[in-house]
Amino acid sequence: MKPKTLREHFMELQTEVRGLKKVVWAFIGVVLANMGVQVI
Repeated sequence: MKPKTLREHFMELQTEVRGLKKVVWAFIGVVLANMGVQVI
């Protein structure tokens, strides 16, 4: 098994970051929705 190139590591990292952003935005959306419900 040959070691990964730096480029491959970078591509994997980018994919992980994208997934993480989706989770964070979903979480923020839920929190804001809950706050909005409580305010009304």
